[in-house]
Amino acid sequence: MSNAGDSSLTQAVSQSQILGRAPVSGFLRVADLQDQMLGEFRLLRRIGGGGMAEVWLAEQTSLRRQVAIKVMRPDIQADETCRRRFEQEALATAGLNHPNIVQVYAVGESNGVRFIAQEYVAGMNMRDYILKKGPPEAHIALHLLKQVAAALQAAAEKGIVHRDIKPENILLTRKGVAKVVDFGLAQLTQGGDLRLTQAGMTMGTPLYMSPEQVQGSKVDHRSDLYSLGATFYHLLAGRPPFRAETALAIAYHQVHTPPPSLSDSRPDLSPSVCRLIQRMLAKKPDERFPSAEALLQELRDLEKRGEADGAFTMPVESPTIDDVSRFSESRWREWSAWLSPSAHPWVAFAVWGVLLVTVAAAAGTRSVRRTPTTLNPAGGPLAHVEREPTLVRQFQLARNTNTDDAWWAVLQYFPGSEPETDIARQELITRLIQQQRFAEAERLCSEVLAAKSAPESAIATAWAGRALNLALTGHLADAEQIDRQHLRNRRDAIQRPLGEWLNEALRRQPRPSGPDPEDSPRPRGDRGLGKGSDASPKQRPRS
Repeated sequence: MSNAGDSSLTQAVSQSQILGRAPVSGFLRVADLQDQMLGEFRLLRRIGGGGMAEVWLAEQTSLRRQVAIKVMRPDIQADETCRRRFEQEALATAGLNHPNIVQVYAVGESNGVRFIAQEYVAGMNMRDYILKKGPPEAHIALHLLKQVAAALQAAAEKGIVHRDIKPENILLTRKGVAKVVDFGLAQLTQGGDLRLTQAGMTMGTPLYMSPEQVQGSKVDHRSDLYSLGATFYHLLAGRPPFRAETALAIAYHQVHTPPPSLSDSRPDLSPSVCRLIQRMLAKKPDERFPSAEALLQELRDLEKRGEADGAFTMPVESPTIDDVSRFSESRWREWSAWLSPSAHPWVAFAVWGVLLVTVAAAAGTRSVRRTPTTLNPAGGPLAHVEREPTLVRQFQLARNTNTDDAWWAVLQYFPGSEPETDIARQELITRLIQQQRFAEAERLCSEVLAAKSAPESAIATAWAGRALNLALTGHLADAEQIDRQHLRNRRDAIQRPLGEWLNEALRRQPRPSGPDPEDSPRPRGDRGLGKGSDASPKQRPRS
């Protein structure tokens, strides 16, 4: 890379890294805002963060609705460019009223804190979806692609280029609705000027940036289509089109290297679907779809020709993440007499454990690459699980093979708190509860709750796991106390199916009316979660 073009590429990527990622040393958490008011918004809990802002779940008191509040980090408020970029996000989104774009309600400043109030989306972003569930079936991916393309078309009609389309900026609701967020890098291509960068400077994420954006050249809506293609390549293949050790190397591939064939990773996809993604990733803007509307038309044509479907042949994700069987209301009615406190006051909570194991077994029969193994307590030997060179590869091995030992290997070989290890802990908490190994599940819950940097989903899952442990072992009052104190505002963050099981346990668990629960037998594996034990609820850490 010695020519002038590659020299400018190096400079552009360097500037992109400086502008697009905050230095770790300058990061200041806004940890003291819980329960404070910003105008009419009461901050409830922190739910995320990025280079410029932290995101809080809040209540808009005047309308009694939940909203998301983006709070600008205090250490960058003095930076004029950062302030303008923060305000630009609100300005760029304010004129966009579309079901697939997160709505902005207000922008303001209160007590020296700059904030943006916007629509709260309960669910996860696409990056977390890929990490937790793996590549979806073709028709699911194309359904999401249509929605994001519609959002980009609405933005293009207002003359707005997003410039930072990536999995983290696409939120997915539990009903399958995709919503584009974070217009902080957006620019107007007509009717105004929201451009904050100097000539030759680029902003965005190299993994998904278009060649022209990487090189610091002029961009238009076709640049967003390239980033959209890279994002959905990642969704369908389970990895981005290009991977390398450095941002500069990735950027070089974006400019010079044809993307790997999607059919190599997904032979189940129709050739038309692969060609569509390949066209979106064309190096020259003129060779891509001319507009998001043209892309939408092609997607509609694929559906008419029946080419949007395809048999999903890649490894099925863990049943504890997505597809655990649910008991129907009719089945619950069949069991109601048996679980009635008046009929069998102390059998009920033991039967609950059996029911959960049955649910897990039913789900396991549908996981095509599931190998049954004995749960391995952390620190013990791992059967037939080799150490991979990186945490990401170890995590991928666990997700693909989906064995208990493989998930333990993630924690043993790469201790610490990273997104992959947090997911492994959540996975193992659910599995341990399924197998009625309540004390071991409690130890993992304690690990998560003691960690200072655990994400909200891990904290919610740990509290839910602890509450479910208590409910299933006859300590319903303690479970309800945890539910009130720690899960009231975290319902949306609890990993499925744990949240569903907890809801059923709290709703249907019979309350004992006879002897003290401590005198009754507990399900196998519970060694110290009740009153008087060393791990009593009063002595366990709360957060």
